[in-house]
Amino acid sequence: MISKKQWVLSVLFLVLFVLLAGGAIGFVATTFVDDVTRLQNNLIFNQTLSISILFIAILLVYKIVLKTNLLLSIKSKKVYLLFIAGFVTCLLVNLYRDLLFDDGVANFQDIVIESIPLIAIVAVGVLCEELLFRKYLVDLGQGLGLKLWLSCLVSAVLFALIHAAALENSWFLIVSALVYSYFTYLFKSISFAVGAHLAFNILTMFTTPAGVESNLTTNYYSDVPSEWAFSSIMFDLNLLALVLIVLSIKGDLSKWHRQRIATQNI
Repeated sequence: MISKKQWVLSVLFLVLFVLLAGGAIGFVATTFVDDVTRLQNNLIFNQTLSISILFIAILLVYKIVLKTNLLLSIKSKKVYLLFIAGFVTCLLVNLYRDLLFDDGVANFQDIVIESIPLIAIVAVGVLCEELLFRKYLVDLGQGLGLKLWLSCLVSAVLFALIHAAALENSWFLIVSALVYSYFTYLFKSISFAVGAHLAFNILTMFTTPAGVESNLTTNYYSDVPSEWAFSSIMFDLNLLALVLIVLSIKGDLSKWHRQRIATQNI
């Protein structure tokens, strides 16, 4: 059982580690690197560095402060299947929405792969976001005494804020975050949410005219049209509906199968 004191210490540890690691790397760069400006403008380097620091910080928080091996705690035989299921489900939702509706959502056939390293950055970034917002922050909220739903809501608001400082530019991401949190609760793993989140990010970031590099270096969530925001919400709700329908059908089939076996044994 993790105490409230440990959870408070975990927050302090996470913040201090990120600040100290960032400061140390900045000091080394300015001291030993000749062309610092060029390094600062290197998108792949900066994004990889930032994500790596956050990823290591989360792992160390669980290992040192919370006394838990995070990677082992989320590892199961279903991890890869859930990840693939999340990715494919997002693809299916996009496909049938493309066939039935014309709401401006980008399509997978429009994806332009500019660079494999950029895809790697997006993939690792998604994994870090899910570990932070769907795992650590929800666990933290519950550890501090919040109800599960409230922990998920607080995490969702923070998720929206980290994408844009003003909620009016990213409020619709609260819905996305809550849907991903529900998937995490439903499957007892972040794997499905990681797959769906990654597919959606690839869909939106690699199909825009400006390209993924522009999305990563500029404030992508500024002056978002209301049509795009509501389209994103509808996409998330369609994703949730499809998952619930499939699980309902699976449950009905399992029940029918058990009843059939019971009848045969009479």
